[in-house]
Amino acid sequence: MKKLLVLTILMAMTIGLQAQAEEPDTYSGQLIQKYTQKITDTEKEMRQRHEAREKAIQEQREKQNAAIENKLKQIEEQKKQREEANAKKIQEIEKQRQEQRDAMNKKVEEFNNQIEAAKKQREDASKARQQKIERKKQLWNELISE
Repeated sequence: MKKLLVLTILMAMTIGLQAQAEEPDTYSGQLIQKYTQKITDTEKEMRQRHEAREKAIQEQREKQNAAIENKLKQIEEQKKQREEANAKKIQEIEKQRQEQRDAMNKKVEEFNNQIEAAKKQREDASKARQQKIERKKQLWNELISE
């Protein structure tokens, strides 16, 4: 009987402890919650602030990266435009130089043609004089031989 009594008391205590553990609104639970609630609220608020700060930093980084990418695109576009303008100027300069070379070659050719024409004219005049002299010699020889 003692054993039964001890067993009953033990079961009653176990059931009582279990019921007390399952019930969250005990005085000690309320007391603990009262003093720790401020800490948990502060901790939660700090976590939210930290997350908001991290999110803001991430957004700012994304904006900065986007701005940098836009600036790089603008720089590349400007570089491309400058290169195209320089290439166009170089083509124009080469075209002008080629026109100048062509004009100079034409003048040289005309000058050479004038020189050749003058040379031919002198040769023709020389031949004409030589023929005239030969004709006079022939006439003189004919005159003397008669």
